[in-house]
Amino acid sequence: NRLLLSLNAQQISEAQTQPQTLRDFIDTARQHGVAVELLLGESSWIEPAHRPKLVGIINSLRGVEFAGINLDIEPDQIYKKQPLNESQYNAWMDTLRAAAEASPWPTSVSIHPRYFRDPPYMSWNTPQRLRQAGVSEAVLMIYSSNPQKVADIARPIVNNADGLRFRVAQSVEPELQPQLSYAHRSPQDFQKSMEQLQALLATQPNTDGVVVQAWNDLMSMGYENQIR
Repeated sequence: NRLLLSLNAQQISEAQTQPQTLRDFIDTARQHGVAVELLLGESSWIEPAHRPKLVGIINSLRGVEFAGINLDIEPDQIYKKQPLNESQYNAWMDTLRAAAEASPWPTSVSIHPRYFRDPPYMSWNTPQRLRQAGVSEAVLMIYSSNPQKVADIARPIVNNADGLRFRVAQSVEPELQPQLSYAHRSPQDFQKSMEQLQALLATQPNTDGVVVQAWNDLMSMGYENQIR
């Protein structure tokens, strides 16, 4: 019931100059009970010199009625080393804030669980920083094909983050190892695992289910007939 739509540079340009095709797609999806969110994810936007590019894209698409925006901006892709130092962490949070302030849609982030549970991030209070930045939801990237393990990782994070809502990201990408992805499992096995995970997450009042990465890989598993 929710689709995170990623656009490359050419598609963003087309949406800026000829937005009606995208608007028609969003309207059709809405008629079928599917909310479409804009997914943006370029790590270079963390740097102050490149941050205006992100804000500019958001401003140029303000007339498109997305249901939300998801910022999949991962600091690992630009800094290459964990843990981040405080200056790098602050630059990331400043970028999220700038995007959320520009966005006419509710803002969510895709984020690794380490930023809620590991030092030094616990002392930097990531939940509070996200709320202050204007982020309303965090999508926890917990890639594991063991629903109980995923729930065990998510539960303490969710319990200690008042004011944020959460979803959990799961993978069906074939390039990941089997313990991280459902790519080589049957649709029936995947469905059963997702139902189990949804049930485990449902005990937490501030969770909203599962996000699956990615659409083409899901279709390759045989889900196409079920969805259509």
